[in-house]
Amino acid sequence: MKRIEIPAEAAVSVVLKARQTCRIVNTEGGQVVDTWAFCVDDADEYLSMEHSRSANYTLLFKPGERLFSNRFRPLLRLLDDTSPGYHDTLHAACSAGSNRFYNAPREYPNCQDNLLRQMADRGIRLEHVPCPWNLFEHALVGQDYALADGASAAAPGDYVELEALEDDNPHLEEYFSLHRAQEVLESKLIKFDPDAWLALAEDLEIIRTSRKGHKIPIHVRYRIIEIHRSYIFGNCLAAMALSRSVLEYSILDNLHKFDIDPEQSKKLSHRIDDIREYVPDVYESMEAVRDYGNMYIHPEKTKFSKESLLRSKANAKDCLKQLYTSVEALYFFQNANE
Repeated sequence: MKRIEIPAEAAVSVVLKARQTCRIVNTEGGQVVDTWAFCVDDADEYLSMEHSRSANYTLLFKPGERLFSNRFRPLLRLLDDTSPGYHDTLHAACSAGSNRFYNAPREYPNCQDNLLRQMADRGIRLEHVPCPWNLFEHALVGQDYALADGASAAAPGDYVELEALEDDNPHLEEYFSLHRAQEVLESKLIKFDPDAWLALAEDLEIIRTSRKGHKIPIHVRYRIIEIHRSYIFGNCLAAMALSRSVLEYSILDNLHKFDIDPEQSKKLSHRIDDIREYVPDVYESMEAVRDYGNMYIHPEKTKFSKESLLRSKANAKDCLKQLYTSVEALYFFQNANE
């Protein structure tokens, strides 16, 4: 285990892979540690105290409980806690603003600026500073619901141990299972032809490497990865059908940006028409993805033929390109009123 000392009034950041652990030790006792966690590939998703409180229905978390992101995905698990267990989840981080509010010197070091510097060093500019998890801070909630600060009860050497969690989507877990992969190969649903797979993967290389998808939610990117694999393994019809589904989900997920009610039941073609004025540059791309999907989802309506099957590889490749273009435009769109 690598040991990192955190100087007084300073901060450090570490990157944890899934199932890796981090132990935060209160070396001298009585110290408070403002703690944040962000997704490596999307800093807009972060450890959220309000979501974690709602998920666990408590103000204070106990060993074994999971802590959640602002998108209600589990990010961390509290593995162990040798302190009395008081870790405030209510107070904002100290900042230059709070220093002024409480009449402290403005130049006094503060946790918010420490966080912003750490993230800037990693090339990340935060638009919003979440509420931290204030480890070892003993904030008291009185019977009249008033807040009071008690002295930290952490003794020298007390620690909190955290584990980084994987995406808990069971479908993904099944998809990456070696046993499941062997079953698919034995079923003859795909032909075992690594050279052909490599050639198809190279087909997608230019499309993949030109993307800038860090603002696209991780679960949408996972769906796109699944479409990659469908294409690479030669399941071009599945790739196009899945592309249509991902497009429809992405439109629904972004309707709030266009002040459009997502509850109205509409066909995909109508949804595309609704947002055309906001993202006109990708209207034809969205229509292309819809058409490709319909071609194979509803063959009886599109006069599906052997010739179209032979063209499915070229169609699937173009469908993926149009899907990327459309999804990026939707997730990168910013309403001027926001």
